[in-house]
Amino acid sequence: MTVGIYKLNVSSRLESVEDFSISERNKELIVDFVDYCFSEGLGEHRILKYITTLKYIALSLQIDFKDATEKDIRRYVSSLEKSDLSQWTKHDYK
Repeated sequence: MTVGIYKLNVSSRLESVEDFSISERNKELIVDFVDYCFSEGLGEHRILKYITTLKYIALSLQIDFKDATEKDIRRYVSSLEKSDLSQWTKHDYK
């Protein structure tokens, strides 16, 4: 029964991509990626998570995904790991 809710949320979330304060190219890439995820059989809940995650990454990077260098990505991951958003730390794996 919740599958219908997820489909509605994915449709709504995809429509809201246009309202994101990110580049037009990143919006296109997110929509393309969502299409790819559906074509690979991923579930709606996972796709919703990807949309949200990609939005936050795009907002943080402030550059097109295709233009991001390894250094840009490492800087982003480093800042994420240092923030309160990081839920896994090295001591969690000991």
